[in-house]
Amino acid sequence: MNTLLFRLLAVATAVSLLSGCFIRVNTAPGGVVEIQSGNFPTCQSDTECEDIPVVDFLFDETFVAVADEGYDFVRWKQASLHFYGCSTNPAARLYTAPLEDSTLAVFLEREDVTFLTPVFRSTGPDVDYSSGFECNDITSEALGDNWVSYVNIFEADGSTYVGGYAVEGGAPNSGNISALTLNEGGTDQFLRQLNVFSNYDSEYNGQLQHERGQFVEVNVYQEYRLGAEAAGTYVFTFDAKLPGEGALTAASQAIAFAKVLDPENSYQPTEPPVTTDTGTLGTTWETRSIEITLTSEMAGMLLQFGFANTATNYDPTGIIYDNVSFKIVSEG
Repeated sequence: MNTLLFRLLAVATAVSLLSGCFIRVNTAPGGVVEIQSGNFPTCQSDTECEDIPVVDFLFDETFVAVADEGYDFVRWKQASLHFYGCSTNPAARLYTAPLEDSTLAVFLEREDVTFLTPVFRSTGPDVDYSSGFECNDITSEALGDNWVSYVNIFEADGSTYVGGYAVEGGAPNSGNISALTLNEGGTDQFLRQLNVFSNYDSEYNGQLQHERGQFVEVNVYQEYRLGAEAAGTYVFTFDAKLPGEGALTAASQAIAFAKVLDPENSYQPTEPPVTTDTGTLGTTWETRSIEITLTSEMAGMLLQFGFANTATNYDPTGIIYDNVSFKIVSEG
């Protein structure tokens, strides 16, 4: 009898806690979210849909991310108060009963909104990239997700080119060049960010560059070989700030860049790189963006977008980046 009474009280209390629980489905361009039961309307592309109330212990809905033609579903977004973050299963089931196994259990006491957001990516010829680094493996030796790195060396005059080298295995997740970091984010950056800094152990032709006063230019970037159909205007957007420790000082330089290299012309840029000076950042998050136009004549060339710093004498160079996006805004 006591056990039954306890259960009834627990259910009554829990039901009262459901009164303020809502699910909000957000979508981006590239697809919709269907509710399998048909009890709620499909959430259309690039829309903040009407909140779905969770009012009892009979709630059991499966939300399915359906990509539009020319797009793929990549994963569910990982962010604060988001369900199924990093899952690559397009079907996400949210239910209240049984309470001890419920996917909603940890949210039932919140008088707030929780979220479900799919990530779609174009399968067409245009370049379509986005990452908040939440789904990167922080224990890996490399950043993953096709991030690569190249180091250029200059003499102490800052302009005489000495040489360069690609970093094997992609951009590192380590004590040199780049690393995933925690606890630097705000509300919009969540848990994981990317820290880009110099290669303080850089050695070229048997010489340690920082020790000799040579300049080390570190590049951490995404690279795509272009097709003629990728022509259009693109915007490279990201959040950035200085870290709590090891932040870039005035003696060093840092930029975000987008450029196209021509393999038929010794990999020289077709035009001066489009850049923004991230060395001007402070300790508060800023959103920056730069724009680049790609033409059909660039077919076969290499598009690169990412981050770079130049330093010597072991000067600090750290800058934190997050919410990286490279999207087409107009075709042709």
